[in-house]
Amino acid sequence: MKFYTDYPFVILLGDKPREPGPIREIEIKSKPFHSYEKDYCAIVVDGKEALLSLEWIYKSHGHRNEVPSLTEEDLKNLDLNE
Repeated sequence: MKFYTDYPFVILLGDKPREPGPIREIEIKSKPFHSYEKDYCAIVVDGKEALLSLEWIYKSHGHRNEVPSLTEEDLKNLDLNE
């Protein structure tokens, strides 16, 4: 299954601050965990590891608030070995 984000990785990938990043395909490497009032997953984006909150992980190619974000329920049955 493919997942996407347009999170601006300013330091990691050189995106512009306070602007959406380009839509990138990501790989989810961990089940969600709760920290600082949000749920996060470990991901790989453009070959680099990062943490990303579920609200920034999308089920289809698109921008935030235009396509659905993942939920904990979506990830319960995710096979991370695919």
